[in-house]
Amino acid sequence: YKHPDNYLNNHGGAFRICKGSDLTIENCKFEKNSSEECGGVINNRGKIKFINCTLNSNNARNGGLIHNMGDVEIIGCKLFNNTAIRGALIYNCNGHNVKISNSTLNNNISDKHAGVVYNCNDGIFEIIDSQLCENESKGKGGVIFNCNGGIIKTKKCNFRNNLTNNSGSVIYNRIGELIIDNCEFLNNASTDKGGTLFNDWFSISEINESQFMDNHARSGGAIQNC
Repeated sequence: YKHPDNYLNNHGGAFRICKGSDLTIENCKFEKNSSEECGGVINNRGKIKFINCTLNSNNARNGGLIHNMGDVEIIGCKLFNNTAIRGALIYNCNGHNVKISNSTLNNNISDKHAGVVYNCNDGIFEIIDSQLCENESKGKGGVIFNCNGGIIKTKKCNFRNNLTNNSGSVIYNRIGELIIDNCEFLNNASTDKGGTLFNDWFSISEINESQFMDNHARSGGAIQNC
């Protein structure tokens, strides 16, 4: 079932999920949805789960797919060619949770920060067994921008050919916490600092059993820790 070309000038191009609501979406396609503000597909304050869905070419100011102030789980999905100013896929904030597993997240672009996920203000983002390739931000964090108490957990993920025109081609971490387990970082590039990770301003990072190969930056070809 397809949901193409929906538009809303404020919150949630296709759906707005209210607090206390619980929604599961399976085997659907969301394409060319947009919002001028928050969540090109969904503005979420409840609980939502995507299973085996395709979400592509959606757009918003914050969160090209989802602006989250609830709980989001994404399983076995394809997420590509989405755009936003912040968080080309997801803008997650204020202590809320996003979990992604067994998915591909490719060719998403932010005009400012976070080619995939903008995670802030105690938000929790976890991604497992997924591929994140050729995502780009024109600001910081080619894949993830994490700040102000946010927590990022990545496990068994492959990060390839991601790019930022600033710092942290994969992850920019500022006053946040980061845990990386058994991940691969290959051929990511930053025009400034941190060819994969820029760890800034009282941030904590723990990296276990991971590989870093052919990553590039002006300073800190793989990691810059300040």
